Amino acid sequence: MSTVTVRVKPHSDASARLLFPKSFNDGYRYCTGINLENACGKTELTADFARQRALWCRAEDCREPVSIHYHFQPSGDPLPGDFFLTQNNRYTQASAQLIEEVACLRQEADSEFTMVGCLLASAKDLFSYGHVEQRFNDGCESVPTVCGTAKGSCVDMNTYLMAAAKSLGVKVQYVAGYWFHPERNHTEDMHCWLLFELAGEIVPWDLAHHLKWGVDDLKPGLNPAGGRRVPMSFGRGLTFDSESGLVSISHFSEPVWVFPDGEWQKARVEISICDEE
Repeated sequence: MSTVTVRVKPHSDASARLLFPKSFNDGYRYCTGINLENACGKTELTADFARQRALWCRAEDCREPVSIHYHFQPSGDPLPGDFFLTQNNRYTQASAQLIEEVACLRQEADSEFTMVGCLLASAKDLFSYGHVEQRFNDGCESVPTVCGTAKGSCVDMNTYLMAAAKSLGVKVQYVAGYWFHPERNHTEDMHCWLLFELAGEIVPWDLAHHLKWGVDDLKPGLNPAGGRRVPMSFGRGLTFDSESGLVSISHFSEPVWVFPDGEWQKARVEISICDEE
């Protein structure tokens, strides 16, 4: 058992509402419940054209932080129904050039496992790990090819891989959540990874951690660099119909403040994990 606490720093606008993901069972960890401190008016929302859910509330005292406590336990249960139903948008659709670039993998591979492995190996040569101000797909209506070597984070790499895999007819889903270093019980921001369904088996991949932490032995697995992770949401380009209007979030793990005009702002958070016996 473990508890992940997301401590949301106060916002000066008392009219702001907090929107945060309702965690799901990813086949490895299951959220058994969520407790809130300094929050009221909780309601549940479901993303348009997706199964991902979110919770909506306000701070009881806007001068104090809101604490969200997620309680997890190990799980071997199946994924939610329609887990691999993906939205068709600029974050998930491959461009014509990308479709053409990876199409050869379908003919050359003798199985889906081999095909996805080759896709990851090719992407390993296309990306170097790093955070950038401009993503390789900014301003594009679909996911483009990568020219030369691009610097990118987990978001960039998984955007490319998800679109490429979808174009090959592979079932894949983008998962956003948190990862905790083996020697730490806190983290500063989100992380994302991919789950594939290959010949009926759920296969996780995290290319970003291979590159960030120098893990040269490229192979599937949740934690190639060790540590612990927890899932918060699945899907890309999620839209929630709130009382302030439609709220669209490209990837969703950290809470956001939503204002009456429908605009939103990423919340400032502190994220920690505590293991229990």
